[in-house]
Amino acid sequence: MSTDPDAAMPSPAVAPPRIDTTAPLNWRKLLFSPKGRIGRKSFWLGIVLFVVAVGVVDTLDEAFLRAAHGEDGPLSKILMVAFVYPAICFQTKRFHDLGRTGWLQAAPFAVMSLTMPAAAAGLGDYIFLIVVAAGLLMVTLFVWTAFRVGQPGANKYGEPNSGDRDIAPFAEVFS
Repeated sequence: MSTDPDAAMPSPAVAPPRIDTTAPLNWRKLLFSPKGRIGRKSFWLGIVLFVVAVGVVDTLDEAFLRAAHGEDGPLSKILMVAFVYPAICFQTKRFHDLGRTGWLQAAPFAVMSLTMPAAAAGLGDYIFLIVVAAGLLMVTLFVWTAFRVGQPGANKYGEPNSGDRDIAPFAEVFS
């Protein structure tokens, strides 16, 4: 029998760190920093805001700048260029929540880069297949990041963000 009086005492359970779910969303960090993680709730909120912003700007272009149908007006073009960096940061953080590098979002563009060598080699018939493959890869990555449950604890990209784990009623379907 051990003579150590503390040997028989069970160690107290360590509670996981508490995440403040009432803290306001930091938009600057969300849109302009590729560091950290965002869960599905923040991801979908951002997607909705991007879509609403594009819709508003397209409406303004159509109403006031008389952009021709099927052609982006000047405000839409400026907005699309302005959205490139925030969209990259935003998607990177979602990949981080899944424990993956943000560079994965470059995969469809890497596939698309094969169109130039294919055209130069006289393989024009295969360009359509390359574009379709890149499109399928892009859709697959979007669906994966949009519906997959993020890693529950800290990973090499940081702690999970606010309490938006498992916000979808059918979260277990996509895990």
